[in-house]
Amino acid sequence: MTTVATQLESQVAETYLSQVGLGPLHLASQSPFQSLRLGLVQQAPSALERHQIEVRVTGSWVNQWSNGLERGTFFLDYETLAMTFGLTFGLTDRLQLAVELEERSRFSGSMDSLIVGFHDAFGLKQDGRDGLPNDSFRIRLAPDGGEPIVDLGPEASGSFNRTIALTLQQTLTCGCGRLPLISYAVTGRWGAGGEDFETRGAVDLGLSVAAARRWGRWHGYFTMGFSRSTRERLLGIDVRRSQQSMLGALEWHRWPRASLVLQWLRSQGSARDFGPFSKSSNEVSLGWKKELVRDGVLEIGIIENLVTFENSPDFGFHLGYAHRF
Repeated sequence: MTTVATQLESQVAETYLSQVGLGPLHLASQSPFQSLRLGLVQQAPSALERHQIEVRVTGSWVNQWSNGLERGTFFLDYETLAMTFGLTFGLTDRLQLAVELEERSRFSGSMDSLIVGFHDAFGLKQDGRDGLPNDSFRIRLAPDGGEPIVDLGPEASGSFNRTIALTLQQTLTCGCGRLPLISYAVTGRWGAGGEDFETRGAVDLGLSVAAARRWGRWHGYFTMGFSRSTRERLLGIDVRRSQQSMLGALEWHRWPRASLVLQWLRSQGSARDFGPFSKSSNEVSLGWKKELVRDGVLEIGIIENLVTFENSPDFGFHLGYAHRF
């Protein structure tokens, strides 16, 4: 009896682990107005086992360009770098606890000439890029209702957002039958940093539900999230305290130890009533994941705004590495 039970348990564990694959890119929203508030990373189902530890480091470098000068309401021209350092511990085979530190900085950058050249090569519109100096820094927000205009230049470069997050994630189903692998996660995030950090003291609480399923060499992922923040204003703009988001990803396990990943992140607009920033952002990412060593996975990705332009990052690169012990 014990042998049969052990074999069944082993089969369930094997099926459970096979549903996840190498997973989607570990990537939070990089859209321009999302970078001015706290955001929650979508938690996909994980195959971390009991007493395993995962260490993760990621970096996302994106170009932000939103030109509303004709309307006189907004103009964003800068680049951001988001660095995250995470540690996850498997409390059981189905329950894990993660702590993550994220820091975002902004600067004038060096992507403009690359983006202008790419647009020229494919006959795409520049949206005013070619009429302004490359690699500039400016944030101009002119809200309605007589609110003060925010106009920031290079003096506002540097770190502006530092957060600490704690996430408890539990797997509900193993994906052994008709149901996919399903998990939920509860996240609390706190804005740390000095007095000049725009999100200092803000608190986010988030809940997400995720599913994963395998079809041969293909893995599908779907996550829905809801977050609630204590902040009501950022840079003079009224922001929504509640926000919904959704992530869909498809992984093609093309090689024995490597995969291609295509994912789409849709986030509800952060601003209450401020033009395109009140509309949902759509971020499409294409990535490659490779198991360099046993339990060590490298991920490389590019980020593009193929759906919405003014409230999504113009272009970006993503790099990460996760290792389990």
